[in-house]
Amino acid sequence: MKNKIYSVLVSLVVIPLFAIGQLIGLFIGNLFGWFQSAWFGGGLFFELTPYFISGGVAGAISGFAVIKFYKKYILSFAMIIPSLMTLIVLYYVFTQIGMEGWSFAKLKDLVQQIATIGVYYYALNEGDDFIRGS
Repeated sequence: MKNKIYSVLVSLVVIPLFAIGQLIGLFIGNLFGWFQSAWFGGGLFFELTPYFISGGVAGAISGFAVIKFYKKYILSFAMIIPSLMTLIVLYYVFTQIGMEGWSFAKLKDLVQQIATIGVYYYALNEGDDFIRGS
């Protein structure tokens, strides 16, 4: 029982780290996207690349922090708060889509959130193998 509570509590660190990681990742992603567009031209994939990178960096930083803070985490309980947070953001995005219709800005938000939670889950699922890079 104690491990379950600690797993949920340690996942609270994810809230600020998602935001910080997305900002850092967006900066890196925009640089990468600029180089990509300079060499290969533009396109939908190239426009979404910064948001894939942003979500990936946010998920990786958050997963790394949870793994380092508490080694005995339980995956399903460490996913509760980040999953709820992601569902709230996705609800907001889909509500905006329902009111305003689809737009490229909303697609960017979806890509970023899906990449964030996906990489976070992957990091926690792999555990120490994720940190070692194997």
